[in-house]
Amino acid sequence: MDGVTVHRFRYWRRATHALADQGGMTHNLTRGPWVLLQAPCFLTAQRVLAVAVVWRSKILLVYAHWVLPQGVVSGLITLLFPNCRLFVTSDGADVDTMSGRLTRDENGWAYRRARTVAGVSHAMAEEIAAG
Repeated sequence: MDGVTVHRFRYWRRATHALADQGGMTHNLTRGPWVLLQAPCFLTAQRVLAVAVVWRSKILLVYAHWVLPQGVVSGLITLLFPNCRLFVTSDGADVDTMSGRLTRDENGWAYRRARTVAGVSHAMAEEIAAG
């Protein structure tokens, strides 16, 4: 796509992808229990592909568009590949989910693993820095 290689992965039957295809994942999880079942498959497929791509292509920088789950998955990559750097963008929903202890801890861990963290607004950047 415009000179950038995009790696997409399947995590569920294509016709019933409901976790990451429309809107935010946080909202999509409320669509029904069958969507919640897709989450572990999504995370597993994402981890496997991400590790394979970084290893095979000797990637030195990973960009995670969301903190949760991509920032966490990418943080794991930086543990496996210490020369790989992580850049994370928070776009809103991931900062809003920081109220729960588990997501706050996971987000915080991803932020600490990242070389660079960017918020899409000054207010969001301040909230990330404070959180």
